Amino acid sequence: MLNERFMYEEVRVLQIIKIGLVAAPELPTELANKLANDLPEYLGHQFGSDVSWEIEVVTDALTSVAEDADELINEVHKRRGSKNWNYTICLTDLPIFSENRVVLTDVYLVQDIALLSIPAFGWTARRQIKKMIIKVVQEVYDKEPITRIGRKYKAKGDTEKVSPFTKVRKKKMGGKEGKYLRYLFQSKWGGHLRVLSGMTYANEPLQIMSSFRGVIAIAFATGAYGLIFPSLWMLSDAFSVTRLSILSVFAVCIMTIWIIYAHGLWERSSEKNTKKMRRLYNSATVFTLLIAVATYYIALMLLFFVVILFVVPPELYQTQVGLSAAPDFMNYIKLGWVAASVATMAGAIGAGLEREERVRNITYGYRQNKRHKELEQAKKEEERKREVSENRDV
Repeated sequence: MLNERFMYEEVRVLQIIKIGLVAAPELPTELANKLANDLPEYLGHQFGSDVSWEIEVVTDALTSVAEDADELINEVHKRRGSKNWNYTICLTDLPIFSENRVVLTDVYLVQDIALLSIPAFGWTARRQIKKMIIKVVQEVYDKEPITRIGRKYKAKGDTEKVSPFTKVRKKKMGGKEGKYLRYLFQSKWGGHLRVLSGMTYANEPLQIMSSFRGVIAIAFATGAYGLIFPSLWMLSDAFSVTRLSILSVFAVCIMTIWIIYAHGLWERSSEKNTKKMRRLYNSATVFTLLIAVATYYIALMLLFFVVILFVVPPELYQTQVGLSAAPDFMNYIKLGWVAASVATMAGAIGAGLEREERVRNITYGYRQNKRHKELEQAKKEEERKREVSENRDV
């Protein structure tokens, strides 16, 4: 009896399922590596102790080159031949659309391959993708919905929530046979906003301004120099909070527009891009820079506030501005506020002096940077053909 029990326990732990995570370079690979650390324990908790899970991460630039979901799946299916994976999950930074709705995941039941579009999961990609991977594994585990997490999948056409504000619909695709399943957002606008936030997140806006050392140096030097003169003190006292807020928005927008214009970050029409994708990538660029510049602006404002406490004597400030009492906390906040606005507009000049290629590498994610290079190459090719044609006419 003891031997039989031992053999039964041994059989239970010998069931090993290997999952390959094929990820695009940069952020998708970072995300895949984090998921690989969490998924074995997470899957084990969901499916029970009779299954052991092994996760392997492979970085493949293909997932950032292909502009079509079917092309991606076909190539991944070819390349997984040398791998001993039970299931393959491809993490791509490609935004995917179907019926003008954003697609989160395609699950190919025959090939045991799933394609997850990272931008569709928005700013909280890691947590949401982990949940979606569980759903994907459930779909392909034995090709039937299973109830190990307490409930069956809903029928075709039903919806379920993936967050408090969005619902996802699951559809059978590929004809009557239903060769693959597709998860897509029920709301068009909600899905587009999520994919835009996901693309902005992929560009890592909070890391951008730390790379603009020259911009920060010029901005801080300008603001610090301006604090010496009483004219800036009097302006800060004369401006209302509303006027200061408008000045802040103006300064942030001016710097954002100048960076886009000076470095050619605005994607124009071309044979290789559609109007919809062009709008999406341009919107992601604008939001990325707005967040980056706004963060930089707040940091400058706090820095100037600290400098003011040491540089501007209260008695001198009171005398020059003509206050009836000593300056209070709000006076110093407003002075730092004005200095940050002036410094930000001056910093735009420094941003224009940065090398164009470096700025693109900083502000673009891997896919968007590659797209821009391809579009520039296509533009040069078109200009070359036009020149050849004009020479022939001559």
